[in-house]
Amino acid sequence: MTNETTWRRPSLSAEVPQRPLARQSSSPYANGCHSSPRTSLTEAADVALRRPTMSKQPPGSVSPARRQIREVKETKITINCVTFPLPGGSPEQQLLKPNEWSYCDYFWTDKKDPQGTTSVAGFEVLLQKQLKGKQMQKEMSEFIHERIKIEEEYAKNLSKLSLSPLAAQDEGTLGEAWTQLKKSLHDEAEVHLKFSNKLHSEVEKPLLTFRCDNFKKDLKKYDHHIADLRKQLASRYASVEKVWSLT
Repeated sequence: MTNETTWRRPSLSAEVPQRPLARQSSSPYANGCHSSPRTSLTEAADVALRRPTMSKQPPGSVSPARRQIREVKETKITINCVTFPLPGGSPEQQLLKPNEWSYCDYFWTDKKDPQGTTSVAGFEVLLQKQLKGKQMQKEMSEFIHERIKIEEEYAKNLSKLSLSPLAAQDEGTLGEAWTQLKKSLHDEAEVHLKFSNKLHSEVEKPLLTFRCDNFKKDLKKYDHHIADLRKQLASRYASVEKVWSLT
């Protein structure tokens, strides 16, 4: 026996006996909440219908721009500012040179114009890249030529200064110091002159040869092929015009 007193809440009607509360463990469980035993069949059916709808709800929608960026990251790789597709990115494409990175397989692609929605053809992409390379070679050769001129002018001025008759009659340690100073100027002038000659023979001349002679020779190799293609294109245009005139 204990001295604790058990309090009981008085019922609304003394005649109706109070029913004990249902245990929580015996109540049904739905949608993370305990439901009362008095839940009707209609509410249970409604819960059953809502649960699969909530479980299959898709995540937040992704904008087309983000989806395109995600697809590019998953299917392409960029090396030296050139975008190449991954081997599994386009399995339906038959590669012409599967063992090497080549323009014909990996760079011949259309791209979107940044100023609008139109596409830039792969031929234009390649043409612009070649024109930029040609301009870069021109700027490099001009830069090296200016450096050669500076080195030659600097060597010329140093050599001229080394021949100055200043303090030529001085004797003793001061005269010997002036002699060594003039000799060092002459030697430095020779170094800069040799450097300018090396720049001309090993840098400027190969650039000019590659830019002018080799480029023209390569173009001559494909002159006859391009001429044949132009003839075929002209004949096909004529055939198309003839068909259009008959319709």
